[in-house]
Amino acid sequence: MSSRQYPHGRNQRPYRRPRSLTSTVFQISTTAALAYGTYQAATWAWNYFSSDDQNANEAQEESQSTSSSMTRKQKQLSPMERTRRIHKCREETLTALVNFLPTLQSCINELNDVSKITKALKQIRHDKKKSLTNSNLMLHLEREEISLWQDMKMRSLMQFISFLYGHCMLFLVLTVQVHLLGRRLYESFSVNLKESNSSSSSSSHAIVLQSTYTYMFESGLHTISQSLSSWFHSQSQNHNSTFSNQCWNMMDPHGITKSQFRKGIMEIRSFMEHTDDINSHHNNRPLWLSMAVQSSPPSSLNDNNYHDLEAKYILDQTWDILESPLFQSCLQQCVQTTLDHLLSQYIDPLFLEERLPLVKIITKLKTIPTNFIPSPSLSLEPYPFGEILQNLESVLDLGDLAFAF
Repeated sequence: MSSRQYPHGRNQRPYRRPRSLTSTVFQISTTAALAYGTYQAATWAWNYFSSDDQNANEAQEESQSTSSSMTRKQKQLSPMERTRRIHKCREETLTALVNFLPTLQSCINELNDVSKITKALKQIRHDKKKSLTNSNLMLHLEREEISLWQDMKMRSLMQFISFLYGHCMLFLVLTVQVHLLGRRLYESFSVNLKESNSSSSSSSHAIVLQSTYTYMFESGLHTISQSLSSWFHSQSQNHNSTFSNQCWNMMDPHGITKSQFRKGIMEIRSFMEHTDDINSHHNNRPLWLSMAVQSSPPSSLNDNNYHDLEAKYILDQTWDILESPLFQSCLQQCVQTTLDHLLSQYIDPLFLEERLPLVKIITKLKTIPTNFIPSPSLSLEPYPFGEILQNLESVLDLGDLAFAF
């Protein structure tokens, strides 16, 4: 599996990772992943031993323990027990999602920071008021303002698209791994493993979670932002591109229609979800997959942890499912559902008339993640939109597949 590289055009301004991002994001994501990895394993362990059929399970396992360990067979789940455990996995998935979303938002905001642009625009407005009689200076300031607004447009769209796909990928990868880990933990306990082995199993699961989400938050999102930046710069030089239309000019007084804006978003989706001239040399894999699938073994499996075969096995299962047609179908359905929800709730209400200044839409885009994601709560309040995604038919199939994998 080759690593992705997205070359910049000769006249394109390359995307630069913020200097403070690597250490900041790594610390955030590693802390979150480790904390959740420990919590996740402990929760499932507790759930097993506190289940309604605990006494029956212990009695059965006590009876079986007298026989040779070589003759033990994996305990088969009854339909009722399987349903109960999958339901628990679904609950745990949403709990994890809600706790990881603030990290996702922080990483995306750092990758697409617009604070300096906003500050520069305010300064230009201030300078223009003082330069009304200086035509040359006014012309210079207006050109600077146009350039800054174009940069603001690109970064705001990158932020929105990164959040759209980041939210869906985070939800789906958690769905896969929580169901995989749920099944593995059940199998560990069902064969009456010793406590020391159970602890080792929990450690393996923590490695799985840490390596996956450290990569996603530190490297995966960076790859998406870098690629989107290159793509936007190429589109700005392509006269046949949707974004070359005058309606996508931030200073256009006529504004943009709802259908024109949606067409632009769909063109970005086409870049994210399909192979084309820009990313066809990357094994014909869609760009969104690079958010979660790395080209080399995760660092947590190297060196001292490389002997952790269970963690490696679960990660291999994760990657196999992520590259399956079912996962791609889930991703497309989740993205469409999430996009429809975000546009109908935050953008469509802005269109009181047929056309709307693009500046208003771009300004609104920046606030969507903050307004959309729920706040983590110790009371484990439900996440209504997460439940909507979970009830999509393809997502239900994905959970069943991962649990039985």
